[in-house]
Amino acid sequence: MLGLGLISHPVQSAPASGGDTVQRLYDALLSTMKNGRTSGQSGRFTQLERSFAGLFDIPSIGRLSVGPSWATLTGVQRSR
Repeated sequence: MLGLGLISHPVQSAPASGGDTVQRLYDALLSTMKNGRTSGQSGRFTQLERSFAGLFDIPSIGRLSVGPSWATLTGVQRSR
């Protein structure tokens, strides 16, 4: 039974340390700045958006920032 329990629950990797998170953000920012002229504004935005989405829980940050009125927003409003 114990063996089956271990197989049915995959091992998750340990969360990145704070230093790893900061380094990944730094690397993304540096890359974006180096390629800024060729990427253009929309390219820079897209590159940074991907980096931030992977590092931060944007939906939770939005919900906490908006407060109680979050419950009254539509799905489209929440995603914005």
